[in-house]
Amino acid sequence: MSRLFALSLCLVVGACSSISKDYPKKTFYAFEVSRGERVGAPDEAPLLLVQRFRSGALSQGLGLVYRTAPSTYEADYYSEFFSEPEDLLTLTVAAWMADSGMFSATLGGTTEVEPDFVLQGSLRNLYVDQVTRGETRAVIEVQLFLTRRERARSASVWHRDFRREELAKSPSGDDVLDAWNRGLASLLAEAEQELRAALSAAN
Repeated sequence: MSRLFALSLCLVVGACSSISKDYPKKTFYAFEVSRGERVGAPDEAPLLLVQRFRSGALSQGLGLVYRTAPSTYEADYYSEFFSEPEDLLTLTVAAWMADSGMFSATLGGTTEVEPDFVLQGSLRNLYVDQVTRGETRAVIEVQLFLTRRERARSASVWHRDFRREELAKSPSGDDVLDAWNRGLASLLAEAEQELRAALSAAN
């Protein structure tokens, strides 16, 4: 074997080794929040339509967003939501409302059935705050709007801005999602209480 061939072989093998280098594995996440007990709704309970939630600047995209300095945000390419976070939130909220017993049925998307109430929402912020040294906080901000359909018109019944900051054990995706789930469960429990009062006042 000539020295030139041996050198070329080494270069090729070295290049292949570099190309086959292991990279971090992507991990995909979703909200896992459940109301727990499912409450049956009375026959006369109203019909609810949950529309697709909108998203804010810091909740767009799939990658988990980390706030590393007062004006610096970084997205983690290797830790992503399974789907758009506003879509995951829409499904989570719809499932919670369906289990609450406040509505005879909870609809999503487009439907030919005319609902009694429409729940709209916006996922304004969703990020991991690491500005304070030694702390990792999972931040979620949600706006909710409930309107009543009356003869093709909509009347505002209730709206509220919610914000939760939950301490995470670490900046890892698993711990951050656990903190977001706790914050979201607390947020939805409070929203349910207020919605009950708003529905009672509207009837």
